[in-house]
Amino acid sequence: MKRFLLLFSAALMLSSHVLAQTAAPKPALKASANKAASKPASSAAAEPAPPKTPVLTREELRACKGQVVANDAEAKAINAARAALDVERDEVKKTDEVLRLVIKERNATMAAMTQERADLSKAGEAMNVKLKEAKKEEGEAMVAEYNAKAVDFTARADAFNQAGASLKTQAAAHGERVEKYNRSKNELTVRADAYNRNIEAWKTSCADRRYDEADEIAIKNGK
Repeated sequence: MKRFLLLFSAALMLSSHVLAQTAAPKPALKASANKAASKPASSAAAEPAPPKTPVLTREELRACKGQVVANDAEAKAINAARAALDVERDEVKKTDEVLRLVIKERNATMAAMTQERADLSKAGEAMNVKLKEAKKEEGEAMVAEYNAKAVDFTARADAFNQAGASLKTQAAAHGERVEKYNRSKNELTVRADAYNRNIEAWKTSCADRRYDEADEIAIKNGK
């Protein structure tokens, strides 16, 4: 008994540029003998018979069915990779936002500390002028106060620089992560395109092709 090979697939989550493998339309049923006889002869003659495609050999049928299984497996794998990539994209965006905020705050702190250092330098110059006329006790107090401010500023500047080195390391790691994400995204696009080409190849070679039911049974039995 001759049957038509149709394509069936599980539900997929592929995006619009990745075609899901769906069931091909069933061949139209032929009119019954009685209905055909009731039509005018001229009308029946005007309707050309649908072209018949060659019957699939058993090996061709086996290959077509194998392609369906392989295409469905690849579609599921692409969906899983896309879902994982979407999660990575969201994480990369969050990290990017955090780093941008940290860098913005750091730039503001750097501007403030630069001004503070300039003010401290001016204060030192002014103190040196006053020390020439100040009494010993007053001079010692001014120097002690200035030195305390200088020590405090130096400690904060050192901490700021250490944080900058750590931030630089984080930014470099983030940049590598972004590059890896972009590579994975491009690779997935190439993979999806290959999947689409395989679907089109199946449609060309297998869709709506007739085959012998006995061959299908033999394939299921491992022959």
